[in-house]
Amino acid sequence: MAILVDDARWPFRGEQWAHLVSDHSYDELHDFAQRLGLRRLSFQGDHYDIPAPVRAAALAQGAVAIPGRELVTRLRAAGLRRPRSGNPWTRLVQYPPPGRLTAALMTDVGAALDRAAVPALAAARLHRALHRVALGAPRLAGWGLAVLVRRGEAAVSVDVVRADLAEPAAITQSGDVDACYCIRRDDAYSVELMVRLT
Repeated sequence: MAILVDDARWPFRGEQWAHLVSDHSYDELHDFAQRLGLRRLSFQGDHYDIPAPVRAAALAQGAVAIPGRELVTRLRAAGLRRPRSGNPWTRLVQYPPPGRLTAALMTDVGAALDRAAVPALAAARLHRALHRVALGAPRLAGWGLAVLVRRGEAAVSVDVVRADLAEPAAITQSGDVDACYCIRRDDAYSVELMVRLT
């Protein structure tokens, strides 16, 4: 049972990229990825794509370097391989910084969810959770705010500058979202709120 990473040899956006996987469980992989500061929304169905500097950080935190073929073999043996899983996120709207997480922006988020025919209950749950993040209209940072959907799920991803933020567990336990991922980056938080669509 290990976190595995292959060689960074895939060129993309001027960098060389590798694949980060677990041969034990997706939960183990997500926990490790979060410690690396990776966004949950960047999960590719059975792996995370990571650039060479993040690969180095993964190795420093205990990931095991193996050849790409062995990585795929170990994924298959663990029953975790999802070839061409292809359930990508569709970005409905993106609000980059600068700006604040205001009531008007929250209204726009609701309108985007409505246009995408996200069921009213799921949209309301996302909205309530986003209100917890939006207290005091914090300033948008990093990637700003995005509303995303894919088969079976809807999500809001927001990067905000604020002094503190309710623990992700408290947001999840509220019942408003099925998953909440939160990464602190200096004085900002990257928060991803997800609900299942049934």
